[in-house]
Parts: sequence; C-alpha cells; structure tokens
Amino acid sequence: MQDEDEDSEVERRTSRVFAVLFAAAAGLIAMLNARAYADVTHAVRFAAPARILVWAEGGAPVPAADRAAPEALIAGVLDPAGAAVRFEDLADGRVMASFYVASNTAFAVEARLAGAASDPALLGGVRVEASADAAGAAAQAPHSAGPTAGGAPALTLADLTAGARVFTGDRRTALRPGAPRSQAARVDVVFSGPGAHLARSVRFDISVP
Repeated sequence: MQDEDEDSEVERRTSRVFAVLFAAAAGLIAMLNARAYADVTHAVRFAAPARILVWAEGGAPVPAADRAAPEALIAGVLDPAGAAVRFEDLADGRVMASFYVASNTAFAVEARLAGAASDPALLGGVRVEASADAAGAAAQAPHSAGPTAGGAPALTLADLTAGARVFTGDRRTALRPGAPRSQAARVDVVFSGPGAHLARSVRFDISVP
C-alpha cells in the first residue's frame, strides 16, 4: 500500500513538472511569435516609400508626378520649357543642362531630344556627358564611386532622338536627415560639339532604376 502511495506521489510530481515545462514552452513560443509579428508590423508600417524631388536653380522642390498607387515610386519628366531644368552656355560652344535631385533612393536620368529631327551627322557630333555631385550639407554623391561615376559613356545627341539613359546612380542623395535642399545632389549634363545648341530641346526623365 505504501508503495502505491509513493508511486502516485511520483506520478503527481512528474505531471506537475511536465505541466510547468509545457507552460514555459508555450510562453516562449508565444513570445517569439509576438516578436516576429512585431518586426513584420514595424517593417511594413514604418518603411518609407521611395521619393524623388526635382527642381532647378532658385526653384522649389516638387515631386514631378505621382503614380496611381500611394506606395508607388515617384518619377517625372523635366520639360526644358518649365522651371525644372536650367540650360547654360559654357565656353567653346558647350551647353550644360542642370537640375537638383533629392531622394531617399537611387535614381536614373533618361534624356530624349524633342522636336523635329535634325541632320544625323550634326547630332552625332555632339557628345553627351553627365555627372552628379552632392550640393547640400546633408547630401552625398548619388553614385558610390564619386561625382564623375554613373554617366553613360560614348553618348551623342543622336542617341537621344530615341531616348537614352545618361546617368544611373546606385544610392540615395540623402546622407542624413534634413530639408530637401540640404539633401540634394546637382546633376549636370554637358553637350559639346558644333550642334550643342540643339540640346536645349532635350527633355529629362527622372525615375528609379
């Protein structure tokens, strides 16, 4: 009889130990699940959508166009007839188009020559060189290899009749928190050659690569 009581006591103690272990395991699983859910919720809730702002010297930073979905990327077309691009005559007949970009994502610049087609030989003699460098105190060059990197090699104005990418960045312009102007990079596209004046009809498309 005593042996049976001892066996029952052992069984009760074993059952209590298993119950404690089971409760602890269940609590740990619940905690891990809650933490995983919190991480996912945090990432989804607080992840900022990609933003690209553009403007010309003296202009106001504006998103050029919003896509349909609110989480979609921002991109836009810079028309030389508007205020977003500044064209400047340089020495030796060169022409430079310049504008500012502030972004929290990498961006690319495509260019297209608008208007009636000109002499292909004349257009083929105009070289196109793009560069981008930090312009604000809270900005960085939009290409990790420096301000002279990211430009497409061996482009001419003839290539722009069908549209061509002239610059591709690999990182955001914003280096640290700040106002858009302080996070901006300046993009310069220089056209050199006898027909460089035709570059004033070029339109630029700024988008996420």
